[in-house]
Amino acid sequence: MSEKLKNLFNTKISSKTLYKIALVLFIITLIPMLVISFYNFPSADDYGYAVNIHNAWMNGDILGMIGAVFNTVLYFYFNWQGTFTAISIMSLQPSIFGVEFYFISTFVLLGFFIWGTFTLCKTVCNDFLQLDKYIYKIIAILISTICIQRIPSLVEGFYWWNGSIYYTFFFSLTLFQISHILKYFKYGKKKNYIAAILLTFMLGGSNLVTASNQVIVMTILLIGLFIKKHPKRFPMLGINLVLYITAALNMLAPGNALRQAANNKSDLITAIIDSVEAFTQNITTWWDIYTVFYVLAIILLLYKSYEKTNFSFKYPFLVTIFIFGILSALYTPPLYAMSSTGPGRLLNIVYYIHIWGLIILMYYWIGYFRTKIISNKSMKQADKIFVKKIYENCFIFLIGFGLINLMLIIGYRGNLSSYITFKSLVNGEAATYKKDMLERYDLYENPDTDVVKAKPLSVRPRALYFQDITPDKHNWINKDISKYFHKKYIYIELEG
Repeated sequence: MSEKLKNLFNTKISSKTLYKIALVLFIITLIPMLVISFYNFPSADDYGYAVNIHNAWMNGDILGMIGAVFNTVLYFYFNWQGTFTAISIMSLQPSIFGVEFYFISTFVLLGFFIWGTFTLCKTVCNDFLQLDKYIYKIIAILISTICIQRIPSLVEGFYWWNGSIYYTFFFSLTLFQISHILKYFKYGKKKNYIAAILLTFMLGGSNLVTASNQVIVMTILLIGLFIKKHPKRFPMLGINLVLYITAALNMLAPGNALRQAANNKSDLITAIIDSVEAFTQNITTWWDIYTVFYVLAIILLLYKSYEKTNFSFKYPFLVTIFIFGILSALYTPPLYAMSSTGPGRLLNIVYYIHIWGLIILMYYWIGYFRTKIISNKSMKQADKIFVKKIYENCFIFLIGFGLINLMLIIGYRGNLSSYITFKSLVNGEAATYKKDMLERYDLYENPDTDVVKAKPLSVRPRALYFQDITPDKHNWINKDISKYFHKKYIYIELEG
């Protein structure tokens, strides 16, 4: 029996085979999330931001749609928010072409998120850490999985176009931007520099959390380059100037002041102190066994890179303070503007960045301890044997990861996106929601009635439901939908 076990654990599985297994399992987890998107419908701001573009489409005015996007951006810039690049995309929600196309939202959001994760992982793992292509793909799958499955607000992350584009989509663009900047630094290609500038322009005009975080990180990077007199410091200055200009246009928009006046504003010092507290509270929730286990698996796959890198890992405490400072700073804009950590869609990108921050932090600290411990010849030999066993006997990694992951999935299934969507599909909740919404759309699109009295929804699926119309016909959501469908009033008619 012991001989059989020994042979079992000595079974060799290549990184290519391990990747294929991981890819199949990853695709399986995405299936219920994509299937449920066909039961999805627009919500809240989806209507208000898209009303002019929808009207142009219904009138067959394709050129008019471009003008409508511009006018929408202009209106919100002076009346609500300065995030001009974000609004231009938010206003193009898929249901303007027909509500049956709204499912595209989830495909776009998940697609760009996964694509961005794979792109950055490829750049870091292949171009800089010199790991093979299958290892980077496995790491990308693990990062995508933990971010997608444990997302704080599922509906605001991948199912509500307006809010999801505003945060998750622009986070995905950040992954592409970082990748192109890193590639430009390594290879000096113009195509990467141009792509970095275009993406930086987009990010500067996006949500204020992303824009402000970009300003902080990119400025620190630029200062470091000038201190070291790096040959790419002036090209980097060009990228930063694009960021500063677009971020300034964004943050100084007249609409921001009007929006702030509608919220409870905090003073800056209090907001900074509260940011540290919010960060501390969230990491105790987010950095649980499930998350740490996934990150440790990623570090294990990255371990081989230590022997190939000349990085010294000299400043672990400084790196820790920097990462914790950046993560805390993510909470400052909403706390300053609204005296709160913000809605679920904002917390989603904070969560994504937490995951990347934790990976960097653990990789750095392990690298630091490794340089301290592995100094003599025998320790170096033991380290090489450890690396060889891990990469040659991937079967051990697969079995261990599979068993522990199974236990964690059972314990955490109620908060996993795949389980939430699968359950909603199986118990008929998603189908009932679609039935209720189609009945409403029959009323919305009925040309013979000017006032729509809709029934309350009988279900509210966690993945699909965000906000609904109310019994108050003067509510802002009701008014936006009324304008979208050219009705006088739309409201919920309560029974009794």
